[in-house]
Amino acid sequence: MDDQGTPHAPPNPAPPPGAPPTVPGPIRRARSQWPNVVGVLAIIFGSLGMLMHGCGTAGLYLNLFTSQAMEQLATDIPPEQSDILTVQHDVALKYIAPATIANVLRFANAVFLLIAGIACNRRQPGTRRLLLIYAIAEMVVMTVAIGIEWAMQQEIMSALAKSLQAQQSGGIPPGMMGVMGAFGSIGVIIKLLFCAVWPVFLIIWFNRAAVVKEIATWRPARTLTEM
Repeated sequence: MDDQGTPHAPPNPAPPPGAPPTVPGPIRRARSQWPNVVGVLAIIFGSLGMLMHGCGTAGLYLNLFTSQAMEQLATDIPPEQSDILTVQHDVALKYIAPATIANVLRFANAVFLLIAGIACNRRQPGTRRLLLIYAIAEMVVMTVAIGIEWAMQQEIMSALAKSLQAQQSGGIPPGMMGVMGAFGSIGVIIKLLFCAVWPVFLIIWFNRAAVVKEIATWRPARTLTEM
C-alpha cells in the first residue's frame, strides 16, 4: 500500500519462453541453417578435390616414369610381364596430355567450389550463380575425365589380350574379354553416378523457388570502408 492506504497493482509477470510478443513490431523469423550446411560441405569437398586431383596429376607422371624405368630394367622377367609393362607405358604416354588437362580442370573447379562454399557460408548473394556454374562445369569435366580413364582401361585390356593370344597356343577363352569389358563398363557407370550426386544435388537445390527467394534477400558483406 501507499501512504494513502491504496494497494499497489501487482507487476506484470514475464511472459513464458516461446510466448508471442505483446509489443507491436515486426516478428523476426528464425535464420535458416542450410547455407551453413551447404557451405561447409562445399568447403570440405573443394579441399578434398584439390588434394585428390593435385595428387592425381602428379600420379600420372609418376606412373609414366615408373613404367618406363621398370621396362628398361626388366631384362630377366618373363615376356608376358614385360609386355604388360610395355603396354602400360605406351597407353600412359598416349593419354598423358588429355588426362593432365582433365585433372587440372577438375583441380581448378575444386578451387572454385571452395570459394563458392565460403560465399555460401557467408550468405553472399552471388552464391547461387557460383555453385550452379561449378555444378555444370563439374558434370562436363567429370564425364570427360572418366571417359578418358575408361578409354585407357579398354586399350590396355585390348593390347594385353592380343599379346596373350600371340604367346599362348590356345589363346584367351571365348567370351572372357567380353566379361572383363562388361565389368569395366559397369565400374565406370557406377563411378560416374557416384561423382554426379553432389553437382546434381546443387542444381536441384538452388533451383527451388524457396531457396531462390531466400537468396534474393541476402546482402553483400560490408567492407571496412563501409563500416
